[in-house]
Amino acid sequence: MAKRAGVSTAEYQDFAVGTKIFTATQAQAAFKDGTDTTSLLYVARQINPFLVKAGLTKKPASLKGLLDGSYTDKYLAGTG
Repeated sequence: MAKRAGVSTAEYQDFAVGTKIFTATQAQAAFKDGTDTTSLLYVARQINPFLVKAGLTKKPASLKGLLDGSYTDKYLAGTG
């Protein structure tokens, strides 16, 4: 993962603390809309205003079509 992130293994250790590798079932749940941080869409809605306020973007990003859990759904159904 360090190579993919373009950093040394030692540097990646700082990232690893906040990295969670989901099981397929956890990933499937994360793609569903929700009201807490287990939902990626919920988190995206929380991040959007922060990015605008921090000046990293001029307007909130459209979240329509941002996430697609169909691959995970097919995998868990044994059809992917």
